[in-house]
Amino acid sequence: MGKLSAVAVKAALANPGTYQDGDGLFLKVGKSGAASWLVRLQQDGKRRDIGLGSAKLLTLAEARDGREALAERVE
Repeated sequence: MGKLSAVAVKAALANPGTYQDGDGLFLKVGKSGAASWLVRLQQDGKRRDIGLGSAKLLTLAEARDGREALAERVE
């Protein structure tokens, strides 16, 4: 289970950095305020970071669902 909460995500959107939810899901917030969800997976022995979309358009729950869908496709 993830360690971010909806309240933590809202607070993170104001502070640049990378925030880990768990199971390969990250929230990346840039200095300009742009924020996106990333999933880190390993495929064929290589690490891949795949963007899910803007954190301003996708909720934490939607990002977690997207991570699960990607993980199932890669396995």
